[in-house]
Amino acid sequence: MTLSRLSVSNFRNISQTSLELSKGLNLIVGQNGAGKTSLLEAIHLLSSGRSFRSARIDPLIAFHSESIVVFGSIQRKSVHYRVGVSRDRSGNREIRINGESASRSSDLAELLPVLVLGPQTIELFTEGPEIRRRFLNWGVFHVKHHDFLRSWNAASKVLKQRNELLKHSHQRTEQGDIWTSELARYSNLIHQMRQEFFSQLKQEFEEMRATIQGLEDIELGYAPGWKKDSDLEEQLVSQWQADLQRGFTHSGFHRANLTAKVGSEDVTSVLSRGELKILSWALMLCQGKIASRALGESITYLVDDLPAELDENRRRQVSDVLLSDNYQIVATGIDQSQLLACWEGSTSETKLFHVKHGQFGEIQRETYE
Repeated sequence: MTLSRLSVSNFRNISQTSLELSKGLNLIVGQNGAGKTSLLEAIHLLSSGRSFRSARIDPLIAFHSESIVVFGSIQRKSVHYRVGVSRDRSGNREIRINGESASRSSDLAELLPVLVLGPQTIELFTEGPEIRRRFLNWGVFHVKHHDFLRSWNAASKVLKQRNELLKHSHQRTEQGDIWTSELARYSNLIHQMRQEFFSQLKQEFEEMRATIQGLEDIELGYAPGWKKDSDLEEQLVSQWQADLQRGFTHSGFHRANLTAKVGSEDVTSVLSRGELKILSWALMLCQGKIASRALGESITYLVDDLPAELDENRRRQVSDVLLSDNYQIVATGIDQSQLLACWEGSTSETKLFHVKHGQFGEIQRETYE
């Protein structure tokens, strides 16, 4: 998939801009606060319906406006798509694909798979398990797209029904047994798909050790959200009274977790912040490899200020991985020469843009060579 054209209106400090992007490497240079990361956010919004920096919509909308609009032209194999997303301060969202309304953000994700490498990527391990479940789900979605989406939607509805029953019931009921059985069934289906993805992730991670230093002692693990050595439905039945007291379901697909340990210790208690950062980036690189292989084409990476995030040696290791797999890359940096040096191994078409006060302009190749 390739994002060939991007138009952004009223997104943070970007009043209006339109860019023709390379299918290879796109570099954006500018000072802090100029709008570099905002452009990456806008691309992420086009791919998922949300920002990677804020769960709230208000901070994204320019002060003088009531809504943001992002349009893109996407090429998937030989088919072109026109995609637009708008959000307003009331939280309303509109998605349009080739002029037709779409209701699901998964429609965006299917057309434009995007992964982010930036300061917030470290949250994969510094924050709670929800973000790691989101990481797992993104990978499974692009490997087992329709099967996962059907199971996920069904499981989410069943979980909601069971939790509602737990809040308003005082004892085990026949309806509760039905929701319990269905929750166990869909949880197991999701678990099987997650387990398959995790096996691929572990294999890619083993190979990544040879490219990126500092991963040698780390062991990845996957917990499905219940005790592995017993039947989930039996666990849910035995936990019914405890779930009644809690008012929600304790075990199931919604409690899964991706773990990383050094020996018997969790990485957060052993590794430095810098080491956690490179681990998180490495896993994002592994995920891109798996998704691209499953989709049969490359995805898009948004790389936010690589020179500031990693030392020179690690920058080279990360850029080598990205360039070797021919991804579409949109990368930012403050210093032009330093930014170009990070990606000097690129053999694909490269475009360089400068941004100041939310205004973007392309720098012609002969100017920066």
